Amino acid sequence: MVANPWGFLRLPRAEAPKRPVAERVRDWDPVYGRPAAADVRIQASRCMDCGVAFCHAGCPLGNLIPEWNELVADDDWRAAIERLHATNNFPEFTGWLCPAPCEASCVLAINADPVAIKQVELAIIDRAWDEGWVGSRGAAERTGKRVAVIGSGPAGLACAQQLTRAGHDVVVYERSDRLGGLLRYGIPDFKMPKDLIDKRLAQLAAEGTELRGGVDVGGEGGLDAVELRAGVDAIDFRLRQTDDQRLIGVLKAVREASGWQTRTAPSPAASATGTGKVTGQGVSAMLRSGTYWACVCHVSVVPSTGKVVVDKYTIAVDPGIVVNPLQLKRQIEGGALMGLSHALYEEVTFDESGVTSRDWRTYPVLTMADIPEIKVVIISHPELGTYGGGSEAANALAVSAIAAAFYDATGKPARRLPLKAAYVQSVLSGASGTR
Repeated sequence: MVANPWGFLRLPRAEAPKRPVAERVRDWDPVYGRPAAADVRIQASRCMDCGVAFCHAGCPLGNLIPEWNELVADDDWRAAIERLHATNNFPEFTGWLCPAPCEASCVLAINADPVAIKQVELAIIDRAWDEGWVGSRGAAERTGKRVAVIGSGPAGLACAQQLTRAGHDVVVYERSDRLGGLLRYGIPDFKMPKDLIDKRLAQLAAEGTELRGGVDVGGEGGLDAVELRAGVDAIDFRLRQTDDQRLIGVLKAVREASGWQTRTAPSPAASATGTGKVTGQGVSAMLRSGTYWACVCHVSVVPSTGKVVVDKYTIAVDPGIVVNPLQLKRQIEGGALMGLSHALYEEVTFDESGVTSRDWRTYPVLTMADIPEIKVVIISHPELGTYGGGSEAANALAVSAIAAAFYDATGKPARRLPLKAAYVQSVLSGASGTR
């Protein structure tokens, strides 16, 4: 039950206090000071504990906002940090830097000022550090599996922490001399104090994560990306990370149907002057609208000409109930062809915000000579009573899988699609696409 059912009606929103201007102009420290605990509790009590809390949808992490608002209002800060850490590895990073889409989604914002969610979040983690509640949490047992995480930004560090706590041996590689990614060198101190990064790095190290700075994976004089992934099986790794039986089912089905080969040694890296061809395989999986998907793409790359050919494409889907298997199969095949055409012909670029391309309706289709073998495996669970379409997800899977297969074949990441000859040759020669 909400801590104060009248809070949102009687209590105004209040922002965190700003430090005096005369003081701020003399340093690079944060603009805002820390509000008193009593003031934060008042702000938390404005939360209405909505039946449908749209702040959940607004938050990319799905933070349990009404829960920790109520705990703060009740002065139970220890329980609040537990609920906050349940969905957010580093609440101090988001507390300082997130633009707070949760507040824009707050139901109270319809006709009043929203709850000061970001302020409450930051106050919770600040209190947790002060009280010594943020400690290391090692795994109960080790799996013996090694994982490399490339990049030490917030996503990389969160990934590394979760994998370490699951029992894996994790190494984080960072190109810069100090870890933290853009948190370290892309954000000024007044936006977020840098000692917060150092405290989290110390926590990761205490939990068993190995941190290596100054390592340029795939770059000149750096760590060889092909050697790094020797012996790694992408499908086997995914299977070990889940207990979802439907996801396990599509992964096993696509592995068997595609002829997936576990790498026991590094795949050969292509060179710009190679006369033969190198082959690669890539896997992609997703859950969308109640439907489970997994696909494997096999490609061949001829370094001398830059020619990329999709040899075989296999996709397994578990949509729940299947009303018309033939129709679903045709939808999936059509989506796969659109995705492969996207990867080989359509102008697509990858950047920090995701994938951008021209109008999808204008891209050319594959010629008959370029259409590879497409195998579709449909797993039916009629008792589930759900049904998912085929074309859009199959399209996205194909684009992702062919990019992974190209990397597997060449050891070079494709920063954009299509994989046209001139671009492929420039990637293999190191002229572009390596960073």
